[in-house]
Amino acid sequence: MPQLPLMKGTRTTKDARYLDALPVNMVPTTAQTDSANGYMLSFPGIKTYFSCNGASFGAHYNSAIGKEFRVLGKELYEDTKKVADITGDKLTNICHSPNSTAFVDDQKVKYFRDEIVTELKNWAEGEYAKDSDPSNYDLSGVIDMDRHEGRYVWINKNRLGCTALAGGIGGDPNTSPEQRPDYVAPFYATEADPDDNKAVRSWQGKFIAVFGRNVCQWFGLTGNAKSIYASQKSMQTQFGIVSTHAVCRFKGNFAAIGSEKDGTLQIAMVAPGSYQKISTPTIDRIINSYKESELQDVLLDAFLKDGQDFLMVTLPNQTFVYEANQGVWFQLKSGIAVDNKYSGRHVVYNHEEGLTIGDSSLGRVGKLDESISSQNGLDTEMIVYTPFLRVNNGKGAVPLFDLEFESIFGHINQFQSVFISITLDGRSYGNEFRMQYNDARQYLNRAFISNVGRVNESIGFKLRVVSKETVNLSSFKVRIGYGN
Repeated sequence: MPQLPLMKGTRTTKDARYLDALPVNMVPTTAQTDSANGYMLSFPGIKTYFSCNGASFGAHYNSAIGKEFRVLGKELYEDTKKVADITGDKLTNICHSPNSTAFVDDQKVKYFRDEIVTELKNWAEGEYAKDSDPSNYDLSGVIDMDRHEGRYVWINKNRLGCTALAGGIGGDPNTSPEQRPDYVAPFYATEADPDDNKAVRSWQGKFIAVFGRNVCQWFGLTGNAKSIYASQKSMQTQFGIVSTHAVCRFKGNFAAIGSEKDGTLQIAMVAPGSYQKISTPTIDRIINSYKESELQDVLLDAFLKDGQDFLMVTLPNQTFVYEANQGVWFQLKSGIAVDNKYSGRHVVYNHEEGLTIGDSSLGRVGKLDESISSQNGLDTEMIVYTPFLRVNNGKGAVPLFDLEFESIFGHINQFQSVFISITLDGRSYGNEFRMQYNDARQYLNRAFISNVGRVNESIGFKLRVVSKETVNLSSFKVRIGYGN
């Protein structure tokens, strides 16, 4: 009785390619079951945490003060409370020091401290030291920022900038130089390639990575106050990113959407001096179906849940997730309509509330909840595909019997239904057969169809479940019978 894996289905295209039929809202999970080495578990649902006045544009947990900060629409939120009006409405990276939470807004470095929002500005006369001249640095056009070794760092199109070290302004310990550029040497050229800067990230507290479109440059501290940072040529990586938020920290290094110079787009793990591709041909094909101008607001999120490292890739029309422990991809979507995009983005681990998640279109923040599969109270569609099964042995039409699959029965209060459909060509699926299973009162029953029908060549299956409850599927089997 052949067992068909549910973790990786197969489909075909009109240009004679085999592509992965990725699971939808189902996480491939490694665990020994009765008759399989893994199972499919529904991705955690979303319970509404609080309402707000706009979509999510940035999120960060400030561990120094134990508060979660989010840019929602044109407002800054601390935990569930609005604390400031900002320009907003653009994706931003948020970071923090012991004294402030900082972000990019309206192409400026801005800070939330002492219940107000201020911005990076030049030194006034006599502010740096007694009788010191004012500074006159160009602090506009900021693209991205991060925190590094007692300073904030930021980039514009062609330079790396840094703030002054902690201390006081003009001898006043209640003021903070992190709201001023370094007085002596705030700027550093990024000239490895004549491409524009896209993003800046601190790496393991040791170096700074400046991502361009073609190259990633690395900078390290020199210990010299007249030249604070120096480019580390030996660490340079021949991989650039497509846009500012197409990179995030992941498993000690960086995950990014980009390419080598003149290369097509892919998703890779980027480290000093090297990169390693993690996207599959199917994922590459989807990413490269977009123009680069359409990918300026793509977003990469990373989070850890139950020992699984997840990388969430939010594209203009789709959301994909990479589970790094097994090296597998699956897709997320909202609702049950075919073209519904997953609404969640900006997953943050809040030390008090667990994993919280913003919304890409509506004014709400939710919590990821593994006890449900619904999203903000709405049913969710879970889909898995099998590979093709070649059943013809040269004897004509072949009957199929005893289709069955397994689930963890009796864990819900009402039955679930699975809709099973078949494909003979890998491109289109036929009418669905509805099969009721998982009745809490009949938890010893098997999910079983005794007679599937006859097949001339090959067959593939699609299983679809619509539910608010969690869904578990594994060990999909069908018996092949040969007649005369």
